[in-house]
Formats: sequence, structure tokens, C-alpha cells
Amino acid sequence: MTTVREIRIAGAGPAGLTTAAALIAASEAPERVVVHEAVDEAAAVGTGAFLGLSPSVFGALGRFGSLEVLFREAPTIGAIRLVQPDGADVTRPLPGPLCMVTRRGLVAALLDGVRESGVEVRFGSAVTQDDSFDGWTVGADGVHSAVRRFAGFEHLPAPIAPGISARFAPRFTGTAPDLDRDVLTFFRGDRGAAAGFLAGDHGVLAFTRTPDGATLGELGFRLNDAVLDALDGGCDAPIRVWETPVPESVGDGGNPWRAGRSLLIGDAAHAKSPASGSGAADAITDALHLAPALHSRSDDAVTAAMDELLARERARRIPGPPR
Repeated sequence: MTTVREIRIAGAGPAGLTTAAALIAASEAPERVVVHEAVDEAAAVGTGAFLGLSPSVFGALGRFGSLEVLFREAPTIGAIRLVQPDGADVTRPLPGPLCMVTRRGLVAALLDGVRESGVEVRFGSAVTQDDSFDGWTVGADGVHSAVRRFAGFEHLPAPIAPGISARFAPRFTGTAPDLDRDVLTFFRGDRGAAAGFLAGDHGVLAFTRTPDGATLGELGFRLNDAVLDALDGGCDAPIRVWETPVPESVGDGGNPWRAGRSLLIGDAAHAKSPASGSGAADAITDALHLAPALHSRSDDAVTAAMDELLARERARRIPGPPR
């Protein structure tokens, strides 16, 4: 007889809410799924950080009315332009359009869809290790994950702060450089710094990535002082960047992101620098990949899904042989 287990999801961010939505899309009973979020209100979950996502990343979930509205109203990126400190300037078209959404807007849209489907989302409810709970626990609660601290995950390395902070201005109204519409323009600076702009129908958005403690004016940007001052005054408070190394398999050859029926996905498993350009999309892909395996009631299917996610991350982060 197949055991029907409850599924509790830690984290009401993109990974956690996408997991819940994908479970419902797979015909999971809403009453078996509960999303727990440690913070007290939805507004505190999302930030103004920008995420460049393809409208197709959610697959069938894109039919949620709230997601359709989000992507329809989001600025669109058709190409990326890179400007180096020495003036080198190159523009490359993207293979397909990306929509620039804020994390806060994405969380709100997913939350609306999940609640409409009947899933309970509990704010101010932290997930704790409970040996009496016989269901699945999905740790989608970010780089400082509570689930990552459960017994069985002691082998995982601690998150690393590489000394970088990002700032965002979803509605930038200050002085901007000359911009082509719908082209995401990156100005690169020294020490890995970057400043980005996107102009479209909804105005200009901007962001910066800088080493902690550095000022924009000392990082060699090919931008004048008026633009740098506008960025400094127009962006939100800094958000510190964290990363987690991809671990080796545990001693028995098992998946390091699984401990019994506790699983880690998204930033709880593999947080990465915004420079990778794929962190949010990878977290959403994790959720869409794992949810059907959870719904199948098959332990082997869950193991296979988690192993595929681990193989993907290792392939991306470990350099291949010289060619």
C-alpha cells in the first residue's frame, strides 16, 4: 500500500511557493501541503532585488493569473550590453526575452496563486525538527535555512559571505547614462563591481554590486559623478551576498541535500552570487523538478530527483577538462 505523507515546506519565497504550486498542478490534495514562513508577514519575505526570468520558466504554472499579470507588466530584456572600465563596449542579443521582476513582486504573485489553490501558508511559523512528523520536509528557506541545521545535515559547509553587497532601485529617477531601450546595460568596475541599468516602458531600473566598504567613485566605473551620486542616493539599502559551496556526497554515497525525509532546494542547498545570473531560475527549477517526485509517493523518485539537481550544480561549478 502506498503511504500518503504530508508535505511541509519551509520558506515562502520563490522556491517554497513554486514547490507548493507545482504540487497542486500535479493534482496533490491542497490539505496535505502546508507552507511555513518564519517572518510574520508576506511583505518581509521579498526584497526589491531584480530577477531576470523567462516567462516560460514556470511552465504550466504560468497560467496563474497573478503570474501572467506580473510578467505582462515587467520590463523586458532583449539584449545585454557590457561596458568595461577601459571603454570596451559590446552588445549581445539574448536567445529569448527575459522579464525583469522584483523578488517581492514574484513572491506576491506566487502567494496569490498558491492561496487561491487552497494551500495554507502560515506566516510567523518556523519549521523545527520534529521526530514525530512522518511526512516530507522541504527546506526552501534560503541560505540561512533552519532545515539545513537539522540532524543529518552536519556535513554541509557553512554559508560564505564573499564580501559583496548589492543595492537595487526598482524605480530609478536619478541621472542615468545613455541607454538603449530593453537592453540590460552592465558597467563593470574594478574588483568585480558592476552597475546595471534597464530602460523600458515603465521607466528605468538600476542596481549595483560592490565590494563591502567600497564607494562607487573608487571602483573605476566608466560613469560620470552625477550618475554615481544618483545611484548612491537612489538605491535601496545594501543586501549582503552569501554563497554555499556544493558539497561532496555523504559517506554512504547518499545525496548531501537529503537527510531522511528532509530535503534542501534553492538557496538552502546552493546559494550563488548574483553574478551567476541563474540563482532564482535554478531555485524555481528545483521546485518544479522535485514536486512531481514528491507527489508520486515514491522514495526512489525523490532520490532520483535530488540526485539530478546535485549533478546539475556540480556540472556548473566544477570546471571541465581543458580543451
